[in-house]
Amino acid sequence: MQGFVNRAFQQYVQDMHGAAAWEEIRVIAGAPLDGFEPMLPSDAQSTRYLLDAMTGHLGHSEDALWEELGLYLVTHPRMEGLRRLLRFGGRDFVEFIWSLADLHDRGQLALGLLDLPKINIRSMDGPNQMRFDLDITWMMEGGVFLIYGALQAMADDYGALAVIRPNPGCITIELHDLGFGPARSFALIGQPPPVRGAGMMARDPSPLAPHGPDALPWAGLAPLLPMHLACDDQARIVSVGPTVSKMLEVPPDQLIGQPLFDLVQIKSPQLANSFEELCAITGQRLQLCLRSAPEIMLRGVMSAWGQGAVLSLSLGLNFTQGIARWALHMSDFPHTDQTVELLYLQEANTAVAAESRALTERLFTARALAEREALTDPLTGLANRRALERALPRLLSRIERPFALLHIDLDYFKAVNDQYGHAAGDLVLTQVGRILRSDIRAGDFAARLGGDEFVVMIANAIDPTILADLAARLIAHLEAPITVEGGVARISASVGIAISTDFAQDARAMLQAADEALYNAKAAGRAGFAFAASPQLGVASPVAIASSG
Repeated sequence: MQGFVNRAFQQYVQDMHGAAAWEEIRVIAGAPLDGFEPMLPSDAQSTRYLLDAMTGHLGHSEDALWEELGLYLVTHPRMEGLRRLLRFGGRDFVEFIWSLADLHDRGQLALGLLDLPKINIRSMDGPNQMRFDLDITWMMEGGVFLIYGALQAMADDYGALAVIRPNPGCITIELHDLGFGPARSFALIGQPPPVRGAGMMARDPSPLAPHGPDALPWAGLAPLLPMHLACDDQARIVSVGPTVSKMLEVPPDQLIGQPLFDLVQIKSPQLANSFEELCAITGQRLQLCLRSAPEIMLRGVMSAWGQGAVLSLSLGLNFTQGIARWALHMSDFPHTDQTVELLYLQEANTAVAAESRALTERLFTARALAEREALTDPLTGLANRRALERALPRLLSRIERPFALLHIDLDYFKAVNDQYGHAAGDLVLTQVGRILRSDIRAGDFAARLGGDEFVVMIANAIDPTILADLAARLIAHLEAPITVEGGVARISASVGIAISTDFAQDARAMLQAADEALYNAKAAGRAGFAFAASPQLGVASPVAIASSG
């Protein structure tokens, strides 16, 4: 849980106070360089260090920081998913408050690591107001103020006039007007809710039924089955659940008496277009849709009721589409319906999957960076000996792509260190790295073996003439004077050249041959190059020695 809280504070600081403020707070708190990972464990002490750093840097009290975090979690665009989930809890602010009683259990169901506060709600109605006392139990010391901030934001979100007061372990809400101000729109997945007007209805908790002696059998169906359609033996509507009316977007009084099959299309287990056909599939699992929304497949079951029948509907696995399409809330479903729990599970799964992907990407990037650093010479930026030992056997295995290996040793480098110091020597080595990178192609390979030894591998190049020109050019570039502190350093290089086709995938033999050729070049007077002899010829000495000059 600490990981989630720490990450929330991190995002709050970054979004509300800027990246520079977060970096300063991170350093003071001793937080990881990349910030907190919500999916990885984090201890309570890390939250303590973070709060201390934020209070010192931002000048806010701890209670104020928790309150601001609660406001941020509801109002900031980055947290729109959480806001939508909270808004789903109620059509108005009162329904939302009552939904908080299930917050802890739903959090546990969605993600076991998510230890949300337990909230016990007590209601006391006054003459001109409604009062709620929320008893809060949570492991977080500032949890009351976080919820306090979130409740303020949600009251504004609903447009409700409420006086909210935090107390130790408790929050008091005095609600004066549910419709004090304009509420923000609610759409579960970004689709705007239907516009109320002609053809739309306000939710009516009472059952819709015809007047007269036949009305009694349908009384009380609406609270039990808000998603129902009941018909008589002529398949004409006699009762409509409030949620179905909302989904049909038709005033309730206009639905009574309409043919059932003008509103609903039953697709499986078989088509049904009459009351008799309907009776034939009573008790079976149905797949159907509203004719006004054929893109959303519903589930249903039909049961005989008196002289007619009752069709009970469910959104099934298309609940997110349905909730977004018709702007449904928790109160639009039966209390025994599991749609709410499914929604929490889906939202949590989406959030966890996103964080898991982000964590995987960060870990992959970190691993790639670590591997790259492990294979890179920190001074020159070239590959190191380990990288060469990996690359050389792989290149030798590609018989169809021969290459040449140039083993380079700097001449007169020790004199630079002796005369100008090791800092100047490092500068010279850095410049050598730049020269080698500029003199080779994108598909070639350059590495520093250590000290003043380097290796260059040239792909698809085995012509001695071309290689001799390349070696001479390298030596000439390396002989250019290098300005260092205290004067001008001058070096040269000796080069040993080996060709891959002579070594039958034997990396060690190729390196040894190039090294022997390098030794012979130095023995011949330095600032020159030599070719290694082919092992197949049984000749241990180089076949050619040449001077760059």
